[in-house]
Amino acid sequence: MKTCNKGFSLVEVMIVVAIVAILGTIALPTYSRHVEKGRITTAKAYLNQARQEAQVEFLKSGKYPDDKSKYKAGGDLAKYHDLDVSADTFILTAKKKATNKFGAEVSLDLRTGKFTYSNCTYNSVCSWAERIKD
Repeated sequence: MKTCNKGFSLVEVMIVVAIVAILGTIALPTYSRHVEKGRITTAKAYLNQARQEAQVEFLKSGKYPDDKSKYKAGGDLAKYHDLDVSADTFILTAKKKATNKFGAEVSLDLRTGKFTYSNCTYNSVCSWAERIKD
């Protein structure tokens, strides 16, 4: 009498689960870095737009606006960052929200247009952001 086993043995299933776990362990940090890069890019685009608005205000009144309600924070920036305005130092900062696991703090000097990055989840992302052209 022949017995035909259909299905997988416990060892085969455990091997597949182990392989999936190893692939997930490798893929998650890479995915997280890409998410962080995207959020930094979004913050930079918003800060560039805010800088243009601030330049218009500066040309009209001779000073940069110090009220953050003057800058329109919407979309993805408002979801992951809080806007901070320092009229004394002429710096706009997109600060990472406490609920935001990935991302960085991106600051823009309104006078020079230079970006600075801090509080990156991954240091390699901050160095990547500093290398790319603003």
